[in-house]
Amino acid sequence: TSIEEEVEIECFDGTHKIILDTAVPLRKSDGSIGGAITINQDITERKQAEQTQRLNSERMQVMLKLNQMTDVTHQQLTDYALEEAVRITQSEIGYLAFLNDDETVLSMHAWSKQAMKECAILDKPIQYVVTGTGLMGEAVRQRRPVITNDYAAPNPAKKGHPQGHVPVRRHMNVPVFAGQHIVLVAGVGNKEGEYDNSDAEQLTLLMEGMWRLIERKQAEEEI
Repeated sequence: TSIEEEVEIECFDGTHKIILDTAVPLRKSDGSIGGAITINQDITERKQAEQTQRLNSERMQVMLKLNQMTDVTHQQLTDYALEEAVRITQSEIGYLAFLNDDETVLSMHAWSKQAMKECAILDKPIQYVVTGTGLMGEAVRQRRPVITNDYAAPNPAKKGHPQGHVPVRRHMNVPVFAGQHIVLVAGVGNKEGEYDNSDAEQLTLLMEGMWRLIERKQAEEEI
């Protein structure tokens, strides 16, 4: 019987690959094992495809649940979406902030439960001026997802944070657009491994879906 083992290796360019090592035993005429042949197969793309399929499935389940949450407040809806965003991206903390009409002020709407538990700041700011924010505002300034996998490294975009703020090791945030206008910023942090474009895509799609539901609820309430 062959023995299979998946091994993750780091390449010279810093990228990672997943190799499937298969050891096939060589049997002698008398039935005893006289060695083995090892076969190495790069299964990185296959594993990535499986991961993407799993995440797509989980995100669709979340969207189905959100669509069924007809008798909840906007806060309850966004809280659920945020907690699921943290889970799907394998993060520890997350936040959600809405943007004003001229995209100059971020209004903090929700922190994930774990972020609130770890944060020791008693007077948490409710609003942040975009020009005065650090990495939280980068998704607005650059108008695209921003990934920071080494938060401790020097970065001119960082503005520091108050004493008692939840420790951040990795950070990713994404803007959500309504037409050409950014309406909200969603961020997650402290994933064990590195954030990548797949994480940014999943977070963006989930938050875009949530925003469409909010718009629909607002339209129904106006009617």
